[in-house]
Amino acid sequence: MKPFHIILRYGLDPFNGLEENYRRLLDFVDESGIGEVMFLIAPEERSQGHVTLDEIQPWIEAIQRIKPLLAEKGVGVSLNPWTTTYHAGRGRHLHSGQDFRLEGV
Repeated sequence: MKPFHIILRYGLDPFNGLEENYRRLLDFVDESGIGEVMFLIAPEERSQGHVTLDEIQPWIEAIQRIKPLLAEKGVGVSLNPWTTTYHAGRGRHLHSGQDFRLEGV
């Protein structure tokens, strides 16, 4: 049993070098002994605001492809809700059908 459960927060970008990023992530998992990868969906630098279901699909598909490979190594997978729902509006606008109020608006 490991004394600590180490979680890597990782933005797996489905649009830029996905196959190379899979390889690098799996190598890092082998070298580091982490217990979980917490995937960021559309993190800050890739964000266009609150994601829609259509916008999130490529991110989910990329995560679903690597999840079994991580499981073979005994590594769990989770999502980071901070970047999924945000905690501040930061001047972003809502997309059609997103019926909620931004902080401070």
